[in-house]
Amino acid sequence: MIRSEQGILGGLSFSAAAWRLGVRDEWIGWSEGTRAARLALIVGNSRFLIVPSVQVKNLASHVLGLASRQLAGDWQRHYGYKPVLIESFVDSSRYPGACYRAANWTDLGMTQGRGRQDRARQGQVGRKQVFVYPLQRNWRKLLTAPPELARLMPSVRAKPPLDWAEEEFGRCRLSERLTQRLMSMARDFWARPMANLPEACGSATKMQAAYRFLANDDVLFETLLQPHYAATEQRISELGEGSVVLVPQDTTSVNYTQLSIEGLGPIGTTADGAQGLHLHSSLAMTVQGVPLGFVDAQCWARDPQTFGKKAQRHALAIEQKESYRWLKSYQAVAAVQKRNPQLTVVSMGDREADIYELFAQAALEPAGPKLLIRAQHDRQSARRTGAPVRGDPEAADRRLSNRQTASAEESSSARGQTGDPLCRADFVCATGQGAPERARDLDGAGQRRGHARGRRTHRMAAAHHARRAELRAGVRESGLVYPALGYRGVSSHAQKRLPHRRSPARSR
Repeated sequence: MIRSEQGILGGLSFSAAAWRLGVRDEWIGWSEGTRAARLALIVGNSRFLIVPSVQVKNLASHVLGLASRQLAGDWQRHYGYKPVLIESFVDSSRYPGACYRAANWTDLGMTQGRGRQDRARQGQVGRKQVFVYPLQRNWRKLLTAPPELARLMPSVRAKPPLDWAEEEFGRCRLSERLTQRLMSMARDFWARPMANLPEACGSATKMQAAYRFLANDDVLFETLLQPHYAATEQRISELGEGSVVLVPQDTTSVNYTQLSIEGLGPIGTTADGAQGLHLHSSLAMTVQGVPLGFVDAQCWARDPQTFGKKAQRHALAIEQKESYRWLKSYQAVAAVQKRNPQLTVVSMGDREADIYELFAQAALEPAGPKLLIRAQHDRQSARRTGAPVRGDPEAADRRLSNRQTASAEESSSARGQTGDPLCRADFVCATGQGAPERARDLDGAGQRRGHARGRRTHRMAAAHHARRAELRAGVRESGLVYPALGYRGVSSHAQKRLPHRRSPARSR
């Protein structure tokens, strides 16, 4: 109801969106499968009335603006999710739809006049104008995102697969004809991995079939990878009890700048620069380096309209950032660890993985996979004194000094000479709980409270330069000790000293 101090002015209602709508579906650009999965994110403005006796200029457009700003929150409280788009229909023979245009709604065109119950396709309802209003900036990305499929679980086959292609793709959630085409294409690409698609197929018939397969709306990125995920986990589960599985994850970009392809996004530092796709993958392997397969992969294109949102990163939730890819991959690895408790799974990441929410996620799952990242941000010890939690730098210096004489004699005897200006570099890491400079509390969901950032400290650099000055004044052949978790997490700025340029070539 629309109320004011003078009483009730009118009313409006919202309901489910139309199942099929030609102009809307073409404007969004989604497939049949995606439409069926994401249609609930669209809400229909089914009724809108201003009492005829109320004559207030711009009242209707003002009410539409208020309703569109309040609808998302109310819908989430009642149904548990936020809609991303509103649609409405206007009978153009009776109303011009001026209030919708004034409220910045988009006119998509006319319907076919079939209504909801026109199975005979007679079109007797009458054609209406279609207006839509996005509730979120990235509405197209949310509506066209492929549906999240339930993971295929690894299982023992009653009949062994004929070859690797059937093992990796035989359980694909496609029709039998499409699955056979997928396995045929996989064999062709494996036989000629460096060839393009026409060369790999080998014939015009197979090439046309491959293009039809790739253009099929049911062929999605996640659909093709689901059977491979299951095969990968099956190989992981077959490892011996107590085995360690390493899962490094990283992001790469695929450059399609010179090709005429739709749906690309910027992959460089400017919105109008190089265009392509981003791919974030998590590859499982043994400690010996034997690849087992991928446990997760994410592919996306950046929206040029939202490019350069780095300045707003502190005001955005982690789910609205690209950094959320690290949490999604960690969750996939955690699911594998949960189903294989006899193994130790280690999720690995580079400097981009040093984000607070990832550590919060790992802290909520004590029995989950181990987390190993290359630190980017400064840390303080739990005692907040600047010293390592375990291990004393001074004690490490004393232990190193006691070894210097023996190390020098051993290296000199091995080289058959003495006095080579070769310096020894030892990296001493202390294992402990590194705490950020400003404490951040976890709420029940493991989310971050506040956006405080720790200030960068230079104590590590000061200690490093002081130690080097001592070495220059004292023993020539010595070592540099880096208290890693004392002044900086696992420091990425530690430098290993190389042999002096004047040293003999045989000792370099």
